[in-house]
Amino acid sequence: MRLFLFFLLFCAACNRASEDGLSFSLSRNSMKPNVLILPTQDEATTLTSLTVAESFTNAVFDRLEQKGHFQLEKEKKFRHQFLVEMQLIECDEIETAPPELAMSMHLKILELKGDKPKVILQEILGVNTLLEKPLCPHSAMSQKSEEFRISPMGLAQAKLTRVIADRIEDYILYHEKPDSWNSGEKILPSENKEKGI
Repeated sequence: MRLFLFFLLFCAACNRASEDGLSFSLSRNSMKPNVLILPTQDEATTLTSLTVAESFTNAVFDRLEQKGHFQLEKEKKFRHQFLVEMQLIECDEIETAPPELAMSMHLKILELKGDKPKVILQEILGVNTLLEKPLCPHSAMSQKSEEFRISPMGLAQAKLTRVIADRIEDYILYHEKPDSWNSGEKILPSENKEKGI
């Protein structure tokens, strides 16, 4: 009988610990800013830009997810705190000597906490990558392959993804925790970084 009572008490304690752990996990997630990332729009309309634009959404989403600072969504399910819009406005080869691949993105971040959406960032970010040879028409067709990741197109996309993710992170965290910044002139971290883009 005592053994049975001990077993019941042990199970109850384990269940309580599990519930406390789940509650703590949910509490931590609820404290993270909720961010909706819309599908990237292709405004460049080149042979490769459509495929590149489609993959940018996942690339930026995955990079931000790895950092773990946000509760991310790709679909509008409820009221979000922030919304990210991206437009690929350039994805083309520039005929210089040597030739370059130019890739540019229009990034807009909106804060949705108040009655009306508030634009907290709107800028164009771009990267240029040197090309050893002209791009082929199918440069962006196999984006999950190792060949694409080490190609000029893949390297340019990875570099621009890092820049975009850093800007999103900087601005949203800045607007979430303004008290943690200097009370004087407020300079965002990425404005102090070298702009090697």
